[in-house]
Amino acid sequence: MILFLFLLLLVTSFKCKISRTSFYKDYLSREQTLCVNGIFMAYILLSHTFNVYSSSNILNDSFNAIQIYLGQFPVVPILFFSGYGIMESIKHKENYIKNFPKQRLLKFYYKFFLITLIYVVLNILLREYDLTTVLLSFTGFESIGNGGWYIGVTLAVYIFVIVCFNIFKNKPALAATMVTVLTAIMMFIEMKLDFPTYYYSTMIFMPLGLCFSLVKHRFDAIVMKNNFAWAVSLVLCLGLSVFFNILTDKSFIFYPVWCFFGLVALMILCMKVRINNAILLWIGQTSLYNFILQRIPHKLLLLLNLNDMTFYVFTFVATFILILIADKLFKPIDKLFENKG
Repeated sequence: MILFLFLLLLVTSFKCKISRTSFYKDYLSREQTLCVNGIFMAYILLSHTFNVYSSSNILNDSFNAIQIYLGQFPVVPILFFSGYGIMESIKHKENYIKNFPKQRLLKFYYKFFLITLIYVVLNILLREYDLTTVLLSFTGFESIGNGGWYIGVTLAVYIFVIVCFNIFKNKPALAATMVTVLTAIMMFIEMKLDFPTYYYSTMIFMPLGLCFSLVKHRFDAIVMKNNFAWAVSLVLCLGLSVFFNILTDKSFIFYPVWCFFGLVALMILCMKVRINNAILLWIGQTSLYNFILQRIPHKLLLLLNLNDMTFYVFTFVATFILILIADKLFKPIDKLFENKG
C-alpha cells in the first residue's frame, strides 16, 4: 500500500505551485479546500482498504506506521473545511439558513439513505448485522459499512446549525459558539456511552470551522505579516502537533489538541503552496460518495481469494466506477433541492 501512497504524493505534486515571496490569500477557497480534501479522501480509501485486507511485509509495515501516527487526522480538514464553508455561505448568501434544511441537510441525507439501502441488501445476502444495527445505521449511530460515524457527526452538526442560527439571528458568533458547545456535549455523551473513540474524537472540528471563519482575518494578519512570521508559525504548529501527538497515549484530551495544531500547520502551508490538480478536485467534490461507497467493493471482493495488490487495484477501480455512477444518477435529483428563484 505504501506504493499507492507514493503515487498519491506524486499526483499531489503535479502542477503544484509554491509562492516564495507572496502568499495565496485565497488558501481556503472552495477549489483549494476541495483539492486538499481530495488528498485526504484518497488516503482514507487507501487506509480503509489496507485495514480490510493486508499481509505483513516491510512495505505494508511502513504504511501501517503512518496509519498509526495519523490516526483520525485525515478526516479533520474535511470536517473543518465543511464548517468553514457553512459559515462563509451564511455570511455571503442571502437566506442561506432559511434554505439550509432543504439544500444542505436533506440533500446530504437522501444520498446517504439510498446508498444505505444497497448495504441493507448486501446485509441480507451476507448476514453480517442484526436488525437493530441495520435500522440504526440509517441514523449514523451505527454502521453496516456505510460511513456511520461521519454521517452521524455531519447530521448532528447540521441540525445544531439550523437550531442555533435560527435562535440567534444576526448573532453569528453566538450561534457558532452554541453549535460548538452542543457538539462538545454530544462528544461527552458518546464518550460516557462508550462509543468507539473514532465516533467522537474529531467531531469538534466541524463547529471549529464555523468559528474560524469569524476570526480568519486576524489569523491571516499575524501569519501573513511576512515570510519570517509565516515560517515561525509553521514550525511552531508542527512542533506542537508532534509534541501533543506523543502525549495522546497519556490522555484522550491531547488527541484533538494534536489534530488542531496539525490542521493549523496544514492551513499555514497552504498559504504558500497551491494545489492545482483536477483529479484531486474531483475526489474532493465526490468525497461523500467515496466515504459511503468504498465498503461495497470491500465486502464483495473479500469473497474472492485475491492477493493484496489485486485486491487493492480492484477496490480502487470499483470504488471510482461506483462514484461515477452515483454522481451521474444523483445530479438530476440534486436539482430538485435548488431554489427556483
